[in-house]
This record gives sequence, C-alpha cells and structure tokens, in this order.
Amino acid sequence: MKRYLYGLILCQCMLYGEIDFSQHQIKNGETLFEVTSVAEDDVLNVRAKPTHKSDIRYKLGPHAQNIISYEKNMAAKVGKNIWVPVRVGFDDGFLDGYVNAKYLKFAEKFETIENQRLSVRIPYFMEYETPQSEPDWIRVFHSLSVNHYSGCDERDNPRLEYQLVDFEIALNVYDTLSEALMKILYIDSRNFTDYYDPTHDWFRPNPKELVEAVNYYGLEGYSYTMGAEGCGETVYFFQRNGKVLVIKEPFDHNPPILQKGESLPSNWRYRDKKEILNDIVQHLQIN
Repeated sequence: MKRYLYGLILCQCMLYGEIDFSQHQIKNGETLFEVTSVAEDDVLNVRAKPTHKSDIRYKLGPHAQNIISYEKNMAAKVGKNIWVPVRVGFDDGFLDGYVNAKYLKFAEKFETIENQRLSVRIPYFMEYETPQSEPDWIRVFHSLSVNHYSGCDERDNPRLEYQLVDFEIALNVYDTLSEALMKILYIDSRNFTDYYDPTHDWFRPNPKELVEAVNYYGLEGYSYTMGAEGCGETVYFFQRNGKVLVIKEPFDHNPPILQKGESLPSNWRYRDKKEILNDIVQHLQIN
C-alpha cells in the first residue's frame, strides 16, 4: 500500500517521559482498556444496558484486558462513575455490553516488529509496514482520516487523498557506513574523502558540509537533510552493536491542502510525538 509522507520537527537533545495512552486512538476509533480497582476476589460486570439493574452478560476478572470501546471522548470518562459501551474480545469473537468507567484504565499495550536485523517496539495505535520492495526497512507511521490534496512535489497538480500521514519514520541496519552512504545517499565511495574515515568506517570528527553531529533522543550520531520548499527527508546515522543504525524521517512543513468544506481533525500534541519517538529509540534492538 502506498504511503504519503508528512514529517515532524525533532528536538535533538532531551529525553521525554512515558507515553500518555489516554491521548491516542487508532484509526477506526477503537481504544483499548483494561480493568482496574477491582479486588482480587471480585469481578467487573458487563451488562446488557447502561444500568446496574440490567442483565449481566459477562464477568471480567480484576486484571482483564482486550476490552475495546468506540465511545468518543473516553479520556474524560475513564475513572468516573459513568456507564460506557465496550466490546470484550475473545479468540472466537466479541461480546458487547456496558461497564462502569470507574473500573477502566487505558491499556499500555505495545507490539514488536522484527526483521533479520532489527526489533522495533511500537504502541498499539501506530501502523507499520515492511515493503516488499525494501524488506530490510521497517516503517512506523500514524495517519488521520481526512480528505486532502497531495503536497510536496505534487503541489502544482495535487491528487485527492483520504489518509493524512502525520507521523512516520523508517529504520534499517547496515554492516558498514560506506554501504549505508552508497545505498541511501547514492554517493560514490571515491567522493567520501571530506567526511569519511575509512580506518574507523565512520564520519571524520569534523565532517565538511555533508552531515552534522546530532543527539537524537540519547543516540549520538550524524544527520543529513535533503529537500526543498519545506519538503524533504532527514537521515540519521548511529553506531550500534558494531553496526550502523539508520533512521529516515520525511518532513513537510507546508500546511495540508484541505478539500473544500473539510476541516483538519484534532491532532496530537507535539510532546506526544516526542514521547513516542523517545520510546521507540530507547527500546530498539539490533538483531
């Protein structure tokens, strides 16, 4: 599936706290929850209607998970004495009903994407792909459902799109820096001399023009930015476990071109993106 790239500006120096899962929903509106504040010898009743007098459809244990809700504005309801609709997931299907939101909390759930070289942990509401054309790359992204016109290189003749990607990074691992430079930046090895130290297979201490030193959520390395008119891509290079970790991040600083009558959905806070990036970087593993 083709993805269109929209970037975000990165802070290069600070580390951030844990992800606030109450701020996020996946594309189709699902939010994951788990049971809380229920005694070990008690249960949370799932009722047929939003009242304690309604029939009990199921009983959830004190640490039950796989609870989904499509209710809007759940951040304002969780932990309060109010009935909310939920769907309980099982191996062979679902059960719908109502529970008291006083006994729910946002699930802090992650999944791990792996290939032969890299393991990446992401929160459940993110999307990912490993393209057949580039199987060594892992792309992590998030999209919003909004009608808009394609930008960057196509702003003179944009196409109507239906998903706006507001977060994306791509990750890969190479055996050597020279291999990464040739495959990513398409630079001939004969032109490495100003910034490449062949003895250590790394950038010279003061590389000329091509790259600049960065601190990317605790990773010390170098970055290279290419683009024009507010659109492009920043590529980061880091030494990890005797390999070269590469992180690519596209950016588009131009405002989205919205279809007439369309409004941009509520977006993440800037800090949310930094927390997610920090968590991804801190849990990366080179296989």
